[in-house]
Amino acid sequence: MISTIKHYYPGWIPPINRWGWTPALCPFHNDEHESGSLNESIDGWNCFVCDVRGDSISIIRHEEGISFEEAQRRLQEIAPGSDVEVHRVDAGKSRRGVSANPRAAGRRDRAVRARVRG
Repeated sequence: MISTIKHYYPGWIPPINRWGWTPALCPFHNDEHESGSLNESIDGWNCFVCDVRGDSISIIRHEEGISFEEAQRRLQEIAPGSDVEVHRVDAGKSRRGVSANPRAAGRRDRAVRARVRG
């Protein structure tokens, strides 16, 4: 995450303590107070003022206006070895197992009942 942000905003100073969600100056607007939060362990960014949030891929997509796959490849150029695999997805095929699960197909139309035990 830090490599990605520094790539687009070279003057940005990352926070020193990087454990969990760490307060940080937001590079996406002229921030004078730590209104953003960075979490390197989950590759996450969130600004409470300008509402920019996401991971390295979403930041690259926002900055360059490119597709998800292109952003994954671009991340490997910006931060080599970032452990993000590029997967090809067949167009038109659902990756959600619910629609393909015959047991779930009949349950979709039924009302959900609360299971409260007293």
